[in-house]
Amino acid sequence: MIGDGTRALFGAAQARHPALDALRAAAIFVVMAQHWPGRFKLGSELALPVGQYPPFSVGFVGVDLFFVLSGFLIGRPLWKELAAKGTISFARFFLRRSFRIWPYYYFALLAWTIWHPAEHPTVQVSELFFFANYVHGGGIPGSWSLSTEEQFYILAPLLILALRRRIPLWGYFVVFGALEAAVVAARYHAVGVIAASAGRFGYFEQLHLHADGLLFGLGLSLLSVLRPAWLRPDRGRPRRGWAVFAAGCAAAFGLYAINREVYNLLSLAIIFTSLTYALLTDPSRLQKLWRWRGFQTFSMLSFGMYLNQFLVLAEFGRFWGRVTRGVLPPNLAFFLGFALGVALCCALAAITYVLIEHPFLMLRDRRLKPPQLADLGWKPGAADQPAS
Repeated sequence: MIGDGTRALFGAAQARHPALDALRAAAIFVVMAQHWPGRFKLGSELALPVGQYPPFSVGFVGVDLFFVLSGFLIGRPLWKELAAKGTISFARFFLRRSFRIWPYYYFALLAWTIWHPAEHPTVQVSELFFFANYVHGGGIPGSWSLSTEEQFYILAPLLILALRRRIPLWGYFVVFGALEAAVVAARYHAVGVIAASAGRFGYFEQLHLHADGLLFGLGLSLLSVLRPAWLRPDRGRPRRGWAVFAAGCAAAFGLYAINREVYNLLSLAIIFTSLTYALLTDPSRLQKLWRWRGFQTFSMLSFGMYLNQFLVLAEFGRFWGRVTRGVLPPNLAFFLGFALGVALCCALAAITYVLIEHPFLMLRDRRLKPPQLADLGWKPGAADQPAS
């Protein structure tokens, strides 16, 4: 009975294409790997040189994978509603997103502020109102990506509504192309300003400089509605998706070679969008691998893990460095500590999911039922919001 109850509780957040759960599990893993080397300390020393190698050195790309998944999963119901009804309900869409994000986000923001009373005596307005990607308020380090996504949740449906009577559905691809060109142009200008001021190039956080993955994911979701058969496994053409992925990688590396500062985020968006397409259309036995329940669990808990890792990994990293110094070989302590840190974040995320996220999701589904629209072979679950 306990097992049945657990499956009923967590099953509400799964029910998507299993490959998407695997991608989101990979995204949260590499993001946490990126943050671990700076948290694990051996006395006064910084993390070991092993932290300079993948996946610990490239975990930032996990955020861009989250953005592609966000654009895809959030865009699908919008395009389906637009195709079926000729319009979309912005209020219902935004309220459903708010029930998913706001309860745990504000809880985590409060917990962070209480835990760091001297360093962060107040919660800044930018983080309260999801503007931390432009003005960081000093709270949760990862709040910038959540601000980027929250702004996307407002602008994407408003854009769809504004153009719904002026262009056909396929015309949105032209709009997305123009918007991506504008993002690249803005990034080109920003890189030039940084170079002129002798500044150090950083990882752009602002929406107008970092919307590539969201736009590509939104475009892929539109394709899934206009041509649903294109995103289904086809045993007659088993290598179709991987050919697209190979072409995407070639294009991405070509752009990166031209100008890494300007085209790096565009390259990541191309790679992850083509990878998502390949996994969705792959008819091989790999589909059985994606159905592993561990991917579903990490996918469901990824939002909580993304937010709690900044506090958990920092505190645990200091503790683990003290207790293992001189006891375990440094490299063993590093990898074992990372595994334990991930487990702690996962356990805490499971607790907060049960106590905070799940009750609000159930309330949302009672009060704000999604539109009843034809599906394409899988349906977004209760936690179809990729955490960033």
